[in-house]
Amino acid sequence: MANGTFQKTVICGHIGSDPVLRTTPDGTAVLNLSVATTHAWTNKETGKRETRTEWHRCIAFRNIADVLTEHTRKGDKIYLEGRNKTSKWRDEKTQSDHYQTEVIIDSFEFMTTKNQEDAVPEEIDLEEASLQ
Repeated sequence: MANGTFQKTVICGHIGSDPVLRTTPDGTAVLNLSVATTHAWTNKETGKRETRTEWHRCIAFRNIADVLTEHTRKGDKIYLEGRNKTSKWRDEKTQSDHYQTEVIIDSFEFMTTKNQEDAVPEEIDLEEASLQ
């Protein structure tokens, strides 16, 4: 913990598309995931139930990327812990600054899968997978 500060992001949601693993030129496994979470509430004026879905950009590296690629697919529910990383870039055409925040996955747990027959095999060592 640098300077007595830290950040932690926790997401429990559904994977938005089948994972596609890529590797960097130095051979590091990288996985980009979109994970959806849904907030639900009752509208006080109408009494109707309403929902809003948020999409979170998540990135996994090395062993975590390998395990998630092999054992998850679109629709699976997953619990992720990580840290936020915000990137900034400037659009030279419009001279506008743009920001993108991503969650760098530090650890995860498989939740229920969309199809129970696709349950994760017991032999996966989640502690080993979360080591980077």
